[in-house]
Amino acid sequence: MDVHFSHPRQDFEWDAQKPASNLEKHRVSFEKATEVFLDPFVCFVDAGDAEEFREAAIGMTEDWVMLFVVHVIRHEESIRIISARQATPSERRAYQNE
Repeated sequence: MDVHFSHPRQDFEWDAQKPASNLEKHRVSFEKATEVFLDPFVCFVDAGDAEEFREAAIGMTEDWVMLFVVHVIRHEESIRIISARQATPSERRAYQNE
């Protein structure tokens, strides 16, 4: 089952089972992760493997936390969040250099 979540400018979705495990493991909620897509300086990097194309967004939340959010574009109007965590130092540099 999927969960659907909307910001005024973007729709999001995720597997209903994933948010609890992501919050426990990374201390980041998927609702908070959606905020990076509203960052005007968001940086996108490849996060896929040989089997599936995935992208990651590196950006700031409304309370100035930099996150790394793995996602796929499911439909032109919807982003499916797969995982979210705080950005590593190298990911922070990629964001700052973009």
